[in-house]
Amino acid sequence: MPLERERKMSLKENVKGYFLSFIPFITWLPHYSLSKARSDFVAGLTVGLMVVPQGLAYASIAGLDEQPRISPLAQQPSCPL
Repeated sequence: MPLERERKMSLKENVKGYFLSFIPFITWLPHYSLSKARSDFVAGLTVGLMVVPQGLAYASIAGLDEQPRISPLAQQPSCPL
């Protein structure tokens, strides 16, 4: 049965599905609530505050310079996919 449904899909549905596979946030973004955004922000901030010092500590253990360096690729205005 699933194969029959795929064959019956129109070209418009196939193109829509193809593009949504590259940018999936379009499907869930309209349902994203402010409380989820706040929770995600706090989680990201927490991880960022933990990972940066941890990386610097590992760098000092390895004998590397502790100054964080930004990769030239990260400085580009548009990052290649």
